[in-house]
Amino acid sequence: YKVLHRFQGTILGSLYQSLPHVFRKMESWMALRKQADLYVMADDGTLGNRALSHWNSHVTADNLLFIRNGVDPSIRNQDVDKSDTLEYFSASKNHPVLLMVSRLAGWKRIDRGIHLLADLKEEYPNIKLIVVGDGECRNDLINYAEKTGVTNKVLFASSQTRAKVTSLMKSCDIFLSLYDISNCGNPLFEALMCGIPIITLDNGTTSSVIKDRFNGRLLDPDDRFGLCEATKELLESEQLREKLSEGGQAWVESNMLSWEQRMQKEVSWVEAFIRD
Repeated sequence: YKVLHRFQGTILGSLYQSLPHVFRKMESWMALRKQADLYVMADDGTLGNRALSHWNSHVTADNLLFIRNGVDPSIRNQDVDKSDTLEYFSASKNHPVLLMVSRLAGWKRIDRGIHLLADLKEEYPNIKLIVVGDGECRNDLINYAEKTGVTNKVLFASSQTRAKVTSLMKSCDIFLSLYDISNCGNPLFEALMCGIPIITLDNGTTSSVIKDRFNGRLLDPDDRFGLCEATKELLESEQLREKLSEGGQAWVESNMLSWEQRMQKEVSWVEAFIRD
């Protein structure tokens, strides 16, 4: 029999060669070092292919499949009532609404979105941020929203159905993805497909997906002022929002596989390896 190891990216990120960093993520490091006959690593922008090859001498170009996740193309055609969707989440289509979708983990940096809201609240008193997801940092983030004076502007919506998330992506004004390690996960891909303008950070391999001012705004991770200015520019420019929306949908059409196509590619690769 053959042994296959599958990885959904790596938490090590760009510091995968740093011993102090690796030793703080010992379980991830040990998993990368386990030998197998085949390896499948998700291309989620976290440089998992480099980390795996660096720490596992058994990995070669022939036994590693480095591949992005798929997307559900049906969400492109899902009909949405913007007013009803936003009212369900205590927001209004007449006021700016930002959206973040992720597990509430520290490195997903929901706090950056909350801090952004604090920077914008005077100029945009009716602005809202909807945060979809749940996790270990929920209470800390709620406290942070209170500390920064935006409790009434942030809605922690917990986990939602895929249909609800799609409705929000097609109803809100801006999608924020402000992770520390990489931003190339399925929330970003689905946001591109739904045509919501995106603001994200240039870390990991995010720049391989997002081209600044073509299909999103790509910012320096440490540029808090730039994040604020990019958000204001998008809120004020319908033309730019439309350009990024069209660019995002075009990128998905040219670069993403459906889940069925993606899984068939993996199955065919494994079958070919076994036959050989």
